[in-house]
Amino acid sequence: MKGLIRNNLYSMESNIVLAFVLSAFLTVSSLFIKSSALIPYIIAMQVFLFVVNIGTSLRADEISKWSKYEITLPISRGNLVLAKYVSIVILLILGVLMGGVTVLLSHISGHSMTLPTLFRGFEVGLTLSFFYWSYVPSCSEIGNRKK
Repeated sequence: MKGLIRNNLYSMESNIVLAFVLSAFLTVSSLFIKSSALIPYIIAMQVFLFVVNIGTSLRADEISKWSKYEITLPISRGNLVLAKYVSIVILLILGVLMGGVTVLLSHISGHSMTLPTLFRGFEVGLTLSFFYWSYVPSCSEIGNRKK
């Protein structure tokens, strides 16, 4: 299982770095925004930026035909799918952490926001991520060939 998760993260490595760069840019840009009403949307984008990378992993597996070999491993189809979901949760945690950095820096810079306003950003990001999670497996062929 650890190897499958590691494989997923390796296949997304360059895109995760790009997500960190874009997320850092959004964090810095939140310091220069005069209105604090946009900060929840920045947080939502940061959360979603990381989760969308799971599509990269699935596409890399499809192009390299890894799924054909993956299903011959001595693990169940459920564990194959579970590894993808664990990877998604790891990406989600990274996005939430970057959103937390944005909250911290915007608070230090003097933006005043209520708690419900802050939670709205995380709520929108998590909702987008949930719908993306429900969409990606339907497009994937993970374990379809294993009988």
